[in-house]
Amino acid sequence: MANIAAGWVFMWFVMKGLPSLDAAALRGGAYYAGLGFGLRAFALAVVGGAVITLMTWMQRGTSSMGARAVAAVTTGFLLGAARLNHTIVASLVMFAALQTGHARFGYAHWFAEAMWAGLGNIVGGVVLVTTLRVLQVPHRVREELEHPAPGVPVGDHRRVDHKGEPDVEG
Repeated sequence: MANIAAGWVFMWFVMKGLPSLDAAALRGGAYYAGLGFGLRAFALAVVGGAVITLMTWMQRGTSSMGARAVAAVTTGFLLGAARLNHTIVASLVMFAALQTGHARFGYAHWFAEAMWAGLGNIVGGVVLVTTLRVLQVPHRVREELEHPAPGVPVGDHRRVDHKGEPDVEG
């Protein structure tokens, strides 16, 4: 919720400082407001959630600042160029339009769109990306047990078995 509130304040400053963006803000806001609540809007939200979550996993998977920057820039490009339906991005654009005072939609419509996009973002980010990532874990655990990292003795019995109980055999 803090992202939304801070986004509204930020877009207020942007639109007051750059009134020449009014027409672009109205076009962008109308795009997201016009997506409605159908399959297309939901599908774009699923993809938007998946893209953001993939970026998060990619950034957590590396210590390279260059690789993190590439992931962030690529994600930003995909969200903007493909006009994906991401709750925060769509909200910022809709807020910009609302700040002009000439948007053909109001805050109630924004809220409903944000909820629909949020549901799609959860499906894309949590159900598709994160669940698939978590399902990869058992394979990785078996792999680590079969080929431990250097310095970890083979057959180390301090591991935890699949039941969550310490393996005390041997």
